[in-house]
Amino acid sequence: MWKHFFPKAQIIGLDVEDKSFVDAARIRTYRGSQVDEAILTQITDDADRLMVVVDDGSHRPEHIRETFRILFPLLEDGGVYAIEDIQTSYWPEWGGSEDRHDPTTTMALVKDLVDGLNYEEFVDETYEATYTDANVVAVHAYHNLVFIEKGLNHEGTNRRRVLRERYDLGQA
Repeated sequence: MWKHFFPKAQIIGLDVEDKSFVDAARIRTYRGSQVDEAILTQITDDADRLMVVVDDGSHRPEHIRETFRILFPLLEDGGVYAIEDIQTSYWPEWGGSEDRHDPTTTMALVKDLVDGLNYEEFVDETYEATYTDANVVAVHAYHNLVFIEKGLNHEGTNRRRVLRERYDLGQA
């Protein structure tokens, strides 16, 4: 399917099962776990450029979060990271939680990314931007699917001017 959607792309797959039967000129598969940092690093080292990541792996929030931690920094600027089947955030049987504010779920990751888009507006002067704060430029959320766009997130802020009293800047 992917070779038809991306007719000029190098397509790389990872699965815990052997999928080498789909290997072809532009398609290469690896066997391993999505949370094995060594295999993920090998895959990205073997790739020409990492522009699109589709996490359609185990769907377990702990795996999704770990895979994102490893792969997102390796994604090229302008790249897109997709996470499928995020409904498992709400399913304890899949490692999710009935508590919608549980910080260990995939949706907690997504909510943190959305907050991070606006890190320059935080009034906490001691806040230090995380890697994702500084490198996520958009988060698109759909039913059971999220797309995260990578790039430099340094638009600047007018908060010190607008919140003059807070920052003790007096009248302009």
